[in-house]
Amino acid sequence: MSRLPTRRNIASAHILRLSHLGKHAMLQVTAWTIISKLMEEKPKALQQNQRLHQELDLLKSE
Repeated sequence: MSRLPTRRNIASAHILRLSHLGKHAMLQVTAWTIISKLMEEKPKALQQNQRLHQELDLLKSE
């Protein structure tokens, strides 16, 4: 005998799904925040890397 879903079961399933979607959306926002911050920091890191390579080359030539 199969059981038909009750309104309560359907509502519970929707709440769980919305809860999951909410967590997923929060994770996406967090990921994009981190990506954005890293994109801002990348040019500074590349510039510092270049300066350090130049300094290393100077030290090697001495």
